[in-house]
Amino acid sequence: MVRRLALAALLAAGIWIQGAGAVAPANLAADSDEREIRLVFSQLGEAWNRHDASAWAASFAEDADFTSSLGATTHGRGAITALQATLFRGALAESALKTTVIDVRFLDKETAVVRSSSALDGVGFATTFGPANGTYRSLAVVHKESGRWNIAAMQCVRVGNP
Repeated sequence: MVRRLALAALLAAGIWIQGAGAVAPANLAADSDEREIRLVFSQLGEAWNRHDASAWAASFAEDADFTSSLGATTHGRGAITALQATLFRGALAESALKTTVIDVRFLDKETAVVRSSSALDGVGFATTFGPANGTYRSLAVVHKESGRWNIAAMQCVRVGNP
C-alpha cells in the first residue's frame, strides 16, 4: 500500500509541475481533514524539539517509508523510530526544527500530498546519514485509516548548498 501511495505522490508532483496551480475538485475532503493533517505536522515538530523519537515516529504509518535528504530510505515505523533515536542521542541532541506546511492537496477523501518547509538549527556535528543545519522541503503522502491521518511516505530535500 505504501508503494501505491508513494507512486501517487510522484504523480501528484508531476501534476503540480504541469498544472502550475491546478486546484483539487471542491469538497474532496472536509476542512477538518486539512486541520488534522496540519496538526500531524505540528506534532512532528513538537516531538522533534523534545527529541522524542517515539512521538516523532508515531505520526508515521506502521509500514511507512522515510527518505532522508541524503537519499537513504528507512522502512517501517520501528526502523524510523530507531534511526531518529540514534540521531537525537547524537548530532541532533540540541537541534531545533521549525516546520511550516506549504499546502495540502487531496487526491481523494483518504489520501493527500503535503508539501512542507523546515528550518533546522543546532545540529551538533555532521554525519554521513543525518541532516545538517539548513532549510529543507518535504513531500509526504498522508493516508486516513481508522479515522486517523498517518504519514505513509515522506521524502526530504535540502535547499541550497549542502
